[in-house]
Amino acid sequence: MKGIIGICSALVFLITAGSASAFEFSVNKPAGKLIRQRYGVQTTPFRGKIQLAPDADGDGLLNEWEREIGTNPLDRDSDDDGIFDGQDGYPLDADNGSDSGRFASVQECRQMRSLIHSGQTGLVAPGYDTDGDGIVDDIEDEDRNCVCDPDETCWYKADTDNDGIVDGVDEYPLDADDGDTIDADGDGLSDALETRLGTDPRNPDTDGDCILDGLEDANRNGVYDVDSETNPLSSDTDGDRLPDGWVSSMGMGEDHNCNGIFDEGVETDPCDPDTDGDTITDFDEMTAGGAFNLDNLECALDPDPSCEA
Repeated sequence: MKGIIGICSALVFLITAGSASAFEFSVNKPAGKLIRQRYGVQTTPFRGKIQLAPDADGDGLLNEWEREIGTNPLDRDSDDDGIFDGQDGYPLDADNGSDSGRFASVQECRQMRSLIHSGQTGLVAPGYDTDGDGIVDDIEDEDRNCVCDPDETCWYKADTDNDGIVDGVDEYPLDADDGDTIDADGDGLSDALETRLGTDPRNPDTDGDCILDGLEDANRNGVYDVDSETNPLSSDTDGDRLPDGWVSSMGMGEDHNCNGIFDEGVETDPCDPDTDGDTITDFDEMTAGGAFNLDNLECALDPDPSCEA
C-alpha cells in the first residue's frame, strides 16, 4: 500500500510540475484505479509505464540520486521516521544516527560525490549547495570526506548548531550559543560579550594599552562600568594623557604590570586623572622634569602639592 500511495504522490507532483522525467516506472491496473479514486483523475486505467518528474516524490532529492543512494524515489520518507529524505540526515535509518550523513554510508556518499563532480547527475558540483544554507558543499565539507567534522559546518544540514539560524547567515554556525562560549582571541571575553561591548573579538587588546579586554571588563558583563573599570575602547580612560597600561612605545603608563588592577602604592590610578588628589594631574607629576620618570611616582602618590621629585 505504501508503494502505491507513493506512486500517487509522484503522479500528482508530475501533473503540477509538468516537467520531463529521468526514469520510467511500471504502474499496474490496481495502482491506476487507486490514483483515480484518491485524486479524481478522469482517465482510463494505467497500463505499461508512466514518466516521472526529476524529483518524483518531491522530497528534494532527484530520482537518479535516490536510486544511487538507495532511497525510494517514489517515497518522500524512505525510512518512515517522519522526515522527508531531502531533509533527513539519515534517510535510510529511522533511528537517525547509525549511518553517516545524508547517505547510508561514507562510501555511498563518496560515490555520489564522484557522480556529481563528473556531471553524471546533471548537478553543477562546484557550486552545489545540498542543504540550501547559502554555503556550497565543497566549502562546508572542506576535506571532501563526506563527514561533518567538528570544525566544519554540515554540508547536508542547513543549521549545523541547531540554533534556528541558517549556517549561511549565522555568525557562529558551530556554536548554538552564538559566541557565548567562543573566545577567538583568548582575552577572557567570549565573542558574544565582545560584540556587545564593542571590542574586537579577534584582538585581545582592542585599545592597545597592554591590558587585555577581558581584564578591562573585569566582571565580564559586556558593559563598560565607569565607576570600577578601565575603558577597553580607550587607551586613556581618565584622560590624563597617561595610557591605562604600560605602553612601551611611549615609555609610560599607569598600570605598569598590565594586570587590570590598580595596585595602590606602586601605581597611579588609570581611572583617576589625579590619583593623590593634590590638584596636579598624574601626567604632570610623572613627567616633572620634562620626561616620564618612575622616580616621580612618590610625588604622584603624595597628596602634598609641594612634593618635589
